[in-house]
Amino acid sequence: MAGSKANSLITREDVNIVLRTKHASERELWVSDNRVALGLANTLVDMYTTVAINTNADGEISSVQLTHFNGNTLEVFAPVPTWNVKSDLQTPVGNNHLLSTVLLGVAEDGQPADAPDEVHYIDVKIGRNTKSGSQMGLEGFVGICAPFKRQQHNFMDWKRDNRLYGFDYKNELKNKIKIVRNRFIEVYGDAQSNEKWEQMHDKITPLISNMFDRQYRDWANYIAQDDDTPPPITFVGASILFAINIDKPTLSTAKLIDPDHPILLEDEEMNPAPPITLMTARSFPGSNEEWLSFKQKWVRGFYGGFTNLVDYFGAIELTGELPKPVDILLQLEQY
Repeated sequence: MAGSKANSLITREDVNIVLRTKHASERELWVSDNRVALGLANTLVDMYTTVAINTNADGEISSVQLTHFNGNTLEVFAPVPTWNVKSDLQTPVGNNHLLSTVLLGVAEDGQPADAPDEVHYIDVKIGRNTKSGSQMGLEGFVGICAPFKRQQHNFMDWKRDNRLYGFDYKNELKNKIKIVRNRFIEVYGDAQSNEKWEQMHDKITPLISNMFDRQYRDWANYIAQDDDTPPPITFVGASILFAINIDKPTLSTAKLIDPDHPILLEDEEMNPAPPITLMTARSFPGSNEEWLSFKQKWVRGFYGGFTNLVDYFGAIELTGELPKPVDILLQLEQY
């Protein structure tokens, strides 16, 4: 499946906290480490840089340690805590790394394994595409393999309705919201379920509405060409992960995840420098005029999809009734 990454839950015997460790590109690691400079401090899910401690002869990881939190070195006392890998996870190769994230939608100190909260996760892809053709070139997908890789991503984008509305309306949000709404009714009954649903909706709606802070405002100005200074970053595609807690609706939340295909819009040098596979003015294979057009194209695609998602989620009624796309969603410019 295009965009899927190897991952596993990791646990420790002395805490109730559960993390998810996954293979991540050097671009994701760089974005996470530079989240403050990029204006993503309150938007991006918290990430731990992770290293494998024990592996077998086949490269399968059995335990890991956490070294950095959002780019900052973790201050821990010896011995450094070791986390156990719960399912098959191979050692990453090439320029890939291990990144771990907390499970969203639960208390900060975790939850007991024998009585966990019921949390539903909805991974909504944002952006008209998951990856640009120029990005594939940076990652080395050239020659005979390039058309097949591009077709794979194009098929997934088409299947998810991303091409039309800029976010995964059909497969993820529309279908899974119905499942979650039914669970509220099954757990609380018809009367109380409205109250619990409203608690969840009131918690998440302002989170996604204000998710990008200055980026959200800057993107609007940049698209309208009222501001010649772009925001620091946009994405060809990324995801908003909704975590809806049925048992404790006020713990429900949403965060940006999988920032694997960023575009650094500013020309200023950053320290540390972005990896060569991250799209910048220096790595873009074209003229200055083509670079400007490229930036505006993907700003429109991501901003338009994100705006549609915010409008659609905000319009979901107390009963869980979903708005019709034609009533709320803007069809994006096709290219």
